Amino acid sequence: MSECSLGYSQSSSRHTGSNSMFASQMTLSSGSVVPPVDPNAVLRVPIIGYEVMEERARFTAYKLRVENPETNDYWLVMRRYTDFVRLNSKLKQAFPNLTLMLPRKKLFGDNFNAVFLDNRVQGLQIFVNSVMAKEELRKCKLVREFFCLDEPPSYSESMEECRAIFEAQEETIEHLKLQIRNKNDLILSLQQKLREEMNEKEQLREAMKNMELNCSHCSSASDSLGIK
Repeated sequence: MSECSLGYSQSSSRHTGSNSMFASQMTLSSGSVVPPVDPNAVLRVPIIGYEVMEERARFTAYKLRVENPETNDYWLVMRRYTDFVRLNSKLKQAFPNLTLMLPRKKLFGDNFNAVFLDNRVQGLQIFVNSVMAKEELRKCKLVREFFCLDEPPSYSESMEECRAIFEAQEETIEHLKLQIRNKNDLILSLQQKLREEMNEKEQLREAMKNMELNCSHCSSASDSLGIK
């Protein structure tokens, strides 16, 4: 298997039978080889998600989809946060005047918290976009190796990993749906609390008005103060 294909073999996701809808979206036929990407080609590389892997040590692999609009080819690459750190360090050595921003490493707390990982994906996406926006970096060997631009993985190399990614995407979608439901429940709860507070305020206002009407002393005091 090419080192540029989805090379982390053991993950927390289950492997099931192939999904025909996902397989049909692949632009490459089984066993075909994608030619090296033209150095002048402008690529899109969205980070489509992440997967917590279980090997010797637990870590998170981020899923990058490299898209070539000129040929309609695409392939998937998985990279760890440390891979991004190494790339950033080497690029700064090769291009001293280069300014690239990576999300900071988390020293304390849960590195596998969903909110933390979602924020890190956003930061890594900014980094990837900055790299791909610079022609001199797209032509750099370091970048071409990182995104597998010279040896894109074939369909046959990536199929098993694609299945795992598809399952992980489904899990991510369900997780997002759950987050939305939880937020909707919170909004409904706050709306209900607001209605109760407003009702209580109105009841207190009515009670004060009734007390004023039933108390001649209060009425006299109100009249003397000009309160209606």
